[in-house]
Amino acid sequence: MLTFTVEIFIDWLYTGKLPQKSKHWDAGNDDLGEYDGVQLAILKACALGDRLTAPVFRDSVQRVFVRRYTSQAPFYRGVIFAFANFPHDHVLLTMLVDTHCQEYATEDDTLLDGELAHRSQLPKEFLLRVMLRYSDLRKGKVNDELKPCDYHGHRSEVEREACQKQDIVEYESDDDLIDEEDK
Repeated sequence: MLTFTVEIFIDWLYTGKLPQKSKHWDAGNDDLGEYDGVQLAILKACALGDRLTAPVFRDSVQRVFVRRYTSQAPFYRGVIFAFANFPHDHVLLTMLVDTHCQEYATEDDTLLDGELAHRSQLPKEFLLRVMLRYSDLRKGKVNDELKPCDYHGHRSEVEREACQKQDIVEYESDDDLIDEEDK
């Protein structure tokens, strides 16, 4: 039986499209909540794109992740997976740190959602980056505004500008990957 992540990749090979709704990213893992399950599924698909050296797939999945999670603190299972499976300089690792510093609230971690239990498993590298980011934010060394294009991995300024123009159209026309029940 194929893993859910490989099924997404194969479907993308045939259709050239990625799932647009949360429910289509959900692998049905009963031990994961709906939201952290979707986040983990998208991160796994991005890691698969890296491993298979499929840059178009990886970049497409990365854009989905950035669009959906730029304004939400990451779930710890996603952080743990990403730091174990992405190269240390991967732009999504930076995004996970930045969004954690920008959006995290202690009341988000509960026994019910499993986040309290996962705190002790957070990678040292993540915690170190968070500490340094908070210091830079406090000193005003970095802008606290998170811009999606900062996490797309653009190879040139021309590519970044084209992306920003495209994002304006996409955000106005799509559902931003939020199901009706998510609204």
